[in-house]
Amino acid sequence: MKKLNWVLVFLLMLAVACTSKEPPKTAAAKQTEAKPVAANNNPVPPAAIAQNDEVEFQNTDLQVLLPPYIQLKDALVQGNTLQAKRATLALKEGIRVLPAMKQLEPVLSGILQTADIEQQRNRFAIFSEQLIGKIEQKGLKKGKIYIAHCPMAMNDKGAYWITQKKEIQNPYFGSAMLNCGSIDKTIE
Repeated sequence: MKKLNWVLVFLLMLAVACTSKEPPKTAAAKQTEAKPVAANNNPVPPAAIAQNDEVEFQNTDLQVLLPPYIQLKDALVQGNTLQAKRATLALKEGIRVLPAMKQLEPVLSGILQTADIEQQRNRFAIFSEQLIGKIEQKGLKKGKIYIAHCPMAMNDKGAYWITQKKEIQNPYFGSAMLNCGSIDKTIE
């Protein structure tokens, strides 16, 4: 019986040791970690660090906005208001360090001020339209993005969004009408 207890203790210790990924960092180690900064010495938003290798914009300001925009779209597809707010915060941070994009900020503030998914989606439609206009104006250096359209969104007025995939995942209706819409335009 004692031998069985020792074997169980050993197996338990082995299991715990094998599942720990890395030791916790000390406060000093966390403070000395390098944080990326933009050319103007402002911190780069975390979502902007994970740049998409496939798409490169003529205007590098737009490059910073695409990853958090896609995160916001995906959060709305899932109906996740908290994730939508997190992605919106990253977008606002990206806009904060890009003075040429400041006029897009008020719509994002509206997304942050509500926990209602429909209101977030309505403001996303406005932001998408504005961002699409900027992208169409400036263009891409490489890669492609798609402009998708749902004719039933916004009380049958229709609404657009940016996507990197041809597969439709509708941010305006989420799971209720996930595949409602079509690719309206390809920007290359």
